[in-house]
Amino acid sequence: WSSEKGPCISSLVFILCGMKRKMDPSSSSEGPISTKMNKDNSDTIDDSLYSRQRYVLGDVAMKKLGKGSVLLSGLGGLGVEIAKNLVLAGPRFVTLNDVAPATVEDLATQFYINPEDVGKNRAVASSPRVAELNPYVQISTSTDDLSSVPLSFFDVFTSVVLCDVMDQDLLFKINDYCHQKGIHFVVAEARGAFAYAFTDFGDNFEIHDTNGEEPLETFIQNISSNRPAVVTSMEHMRHGLETGDSVQFRELVGMDALMNGVYEVTVLSPYTFSVDVDGASMAPYVRGGIAIQVKTTTSMTFQTMRESIAQPNILINDFAKMDTPATLHKAFQALHRWSGGKHLPRPWNEEDASNVVALAHAIGAHEAHESHEQADVIIRNLAYTARGGLSPITAFMGGFVGQEVVKGLTGKFTPLNQWFYFDASEVVPAHGNMHHLSQGTPQEIVSASGLLSPRAYGQLLVLGQDVCRRLEELHVFTVGSGAIGCEMLKNYALLGVATAPTGRIDVTDNDLIEKSNLNRQFLFRNRDIQSPKSVTAAREATAMNPAMHIIAHQLKAEPATENVFTDTFFTNQDVVVNALDNVGARTYVDRRIVANQRPLLESGTLGTKGHVQVILPHMTESYESTRDPPEKDIPFCTLKSFPANLDHCIQWARDKFQNMFVDKPSEANKTFDNDNYEEYLTQGGARPSAVRHLLKLIDNRASSFDQCLLVARNKFATYFSNSIHTLLRSHPVDQMTADGIPFWTLPKRPPTPLVFNPEDAAHLDFVIATALLWAHVFKLDVPAEAVAASTNGKVVALNRDWVIRELAKFGPLPEYVPKHKRIETDPKAEKPVEQDDPAELRRLLEVLRGRLDAIYVSQEDGKGGKGKQAESKSVLGGLAYDRTFLEVEEFEKDDDTNHHIDFIAATANLRARNYSIQEGERLRIKRIAGRIIPAIATTTSAVSGLVALELVKIATPTSLPLDKYKNCFMNLALPFFALSEPGGVTRSPVTKTVSLTLWDKWEVRGPDLTVEQFVQWFEEKFKLEVVGIFQDVMMIYMPLLPTHRKRLTQKLASLIQKPIGDEKYVPLIVSFAADDDGQEPTGPPVRYWFE
Repeated sequence: WSSEKGPCISSLVFILCGMKRKMDPSSSSEGPISTKMNKDNSDTIDDSLYSRQRYVLGDVAMKKLGKGSVLLSGLGGLGVEIAKNLVLAGPRFVTLNDVAPATVEDLATQFYINPEDVGKNRAVASSPRVAELNPYVQISTSTDDLSSVPLSFFDVFTSVVLCDVMDQDLLFKINDYCHQKGIHFVVAEARGAFAYAFTDFGDNFEIHDTNGEEPLETFIQNISSNRPAVVTSMEHMRHGLETGDSVQFRELVGMDALMNGVYEVTVLSPYTFSVDVDGASMAPYVRGGIAIQVKTTTSMTFQTMRESIAQPNILINDFAKMDTPATLHKAFQALHRWSGGKHLPRPWNEEDASNVVALAHAIGAHEAHESHEQADVIIRNLAYTARGGLSPITAFMGGFVGQEVVKGLTGKFTPLNQWFYFDASEVVPAHGNMHHLSQGTPQEIVSASGLLSPRAYGQLLVLGQDVCRRLEELHVFTVGSGAIGCEMLKNYALLGVATAPTGRIDVTDNDLIEKSNLNRQFLFRNRDIQSPKSVTAAREATAMNPAMHIIAHQLKAEPATENVFTDTFFTNQDVVVNALDNVGARTYVDRRIVANQRPLLESGTLGTKGHVQVILPHMTESYESTRDPPEKDIPFCTLKSFPANLDHCIQWARDKFQNMFVDKPSEANKTFDNDNYEEYLTQGGARPSAVRHLLKLIDNRASSFDQCLLVARNKFATYFSNSIHTLLRSHPVDQMTADGIPFWTLPKRPPTPLVFNPEDAAHLDFVIATALLWAHVFKLDVPAEAVAASTNGKVVALNRDWVIRELAKFGPLPEYVPKHKRIETDPKAEKPVEQDDPAELRRLLEVLRGRLDAIYVSQEDGKGGKGKQAESKSVLGGLAYDRTFLEVEEFEKDDDTNHHIDFIAATANLRARNYSIQEGERLRIKRIAGRIIPAIATTTSAVSGLVALELVKIATPTSLPLDKYKNCFMNLALPFFALSEPGGVTRSPVTKTVSLTLWDKWEVRGPDLTVEQFVQWFEEKFKLEVVGIFQDVMMIYMPLLPTHRKRLTQKLASLIQKPIGDEKYVPLIVSFAADDDGQEPTGPPVRYWFE
């Protein structure tokens, strides 16, 4: 199949029909196949691999993707990026096609080609490494020349992707055929600092979900009785809809007829919208109701490239460059026409560039604005650099185009309509010092430039030797080596970062590799599972470029590791790159780079969305200046008694898991891990509730699995029946408020108690999950006859008929005993804090002592003594005396054999059933309960490419103005890109004559400086009166304290606490007296250098 002559058409059909065949070695895959997805027609999805992607695409799209077949032609830098992202996504077949041999130029962008591969066919050389990315994708290679194959060659493919093809007539020919046959067609090309993409998905391409967002829900305040009917959402609740969206109505009181259809909306304001119905013909609206967005199928019509090239529809990505895409549209056409698509202009050759400019003028002569000098510079730069390559460009385009291919295979998200151009001309140097790059062989040019990276030549043609040399000398600290971290290390390898003896990359990550990482963290393989991420990523990146100097750390960047990542460490960095997945860590790193005045490249992804932020000392705002506000907590009363949606039910279930299987066993272990547990509780400041928890644990102790089932059944009654009866006793269904409004009005839903029924699958799911977890807490075995399935000795499933028979033996549930509890209804009220009650604590301790003694005696051999423990399966029975501890079920979302998500899913759905809330799928509940961040490789690749591009700009020896840097927000689902100048830093006044930015700090030096001299420094320099000097919480000097006056003559260095390590300064907090207006000046951070 893989040969220099290429495959025959019959072989291709044979393979793509799923018949058994002999695979080329490049098609082999690593590791066992745990499901059948992509190996046959099964729809099974390997959640352990694809879980994060499933949250982005959904199962319907995943199954469509798993049946797709793609031809990818052109395995240069752009092609291999698309191949990587596509294979990680998981289509059934990918055929890699190329006729070209690998060149020295390719090394700058093609990470699966090494110097020893130069001269080999690019598809053949890349195929084995691409195949390792995903064992579920069948990789084949073809060396056919697409200009000579019959057009029927393309019939067996779902999508055809052509990369870096310069023969425009060939593109037209293949596109016309694919359009006619309904084959999705994608073209992409990257040349130098520029790139473009084109899509054609046919005359009637169906989109099943345009944006991938969760359907919106809004509670309704009112619906008017006219035509159109105007719907008003509840006060302060934006509906979030757009004109043209569709909604359905639920839970209306009045206007019942509205609940029978789906309606298109017209948005009137953020709080109102209309639907085209006659409200007067319906029963009047009374109250309540929810408007729920309905996802509908839409369609797009595409033109062929031949049809659209004259009047292209181009997606704008940078509103500061509105004319650039049109200029590049004709520039690429001119580039293709220059030699009839046979070869590219010579690097930095004026004659060739002038000819390309002339051709571009001829193409766009009717567009006057494109003949301007600025447009000519862009066209010339394309011609100058076309033979070179820049890995940030190919990484970005590879992510973007890869997602477009996935859209074609799945119908998920909105495709590009139809042209896209990318321009990074900011990194192209002036022409004057680049002539030498057109003279000599690649080896001679690289050698003359003094570069050490074996991959330098291709990017040298784009960036010039000054920037390339600076990249090789960089010191870079990368925080995180997950998805973005892996991509960045690959980008460093291609860019030649830290390949000079003085260069250095530090990367840190404290995580180990999990199987779910393999779907997007492309440097890792099955063999690396449970290995350190940072060490493995550094090893694989070094294999791509052995000249790199990388040091891997297995640490978090946090206050506890500041003895490693000291201020001196940060100061020595040329740039810090964040590859983090949480706000807390981002904020910490941001504070460190501000304190040490270092550039930071911040980025992140969420499904198809991504952001890039450039943070430059004294030029831009910082991450903390612009980060989103923290998420609002769910009100206590909502969580406790009045859930309004499934998210509330999931959080309630998560809290129940934490309380029952983590907190209570942990409390018991801590309590009884003491020689005198009573003394531990009384002197440790325990509240009465802690003892009540222990008593409940004793009441629910188990010594057999049957008892675990009994506990689970009784918990069902407590959670879903008794607590609901108690709530309804306090607030009956017909209760009215003081204003004459029903108490149970949305968002409050009147609950209904559940009656336990073991024949109900949801009821039984709860009992089974609870019993298995409880058995594990008490270290109990499950009877063999109860086990339906097990894995590695762990019980995965129970025989449900056996469980039902055992439950029948327990008799009826205990009768509900009415309780009088105060139910909190104020959404602003916080969870009550328990107060000390020594008398109640002593009483409960007496009860606990008696209960434990009674249990212990009952387990003795009849003698009643405490000298010898009788054999018993009850762990808790002897816990207070022999410390046989309980197992604590620390929550782990990614182990589907531990029953954690089983419990939370069952509990959340039963809670939802109590309140007539739509129940949720297990996958969704797992995502919300586990706070899983949806992620896909395409977004990661695109984001990392833009980060690497900004890194190149930072490495430019001549400082660039701020408008040359680009922040970005993107959403590949739409697709949408917003490239913009970073926000500038603002100045804040300290006094009437002094103003500062967040980057400023005051440094005071002098080991012999007295406190008085330190104080005078501020008075003389800024006219500020010092009223306090502090080091963290330690007070060093306050003039109001009489005992501190004598400190004025003491050396400040003798009063401070010196840091551990090599730092020669300490940060101090200095407060100042109020000014004439009564305002206390706030100064910047102060560093006192004591040496």
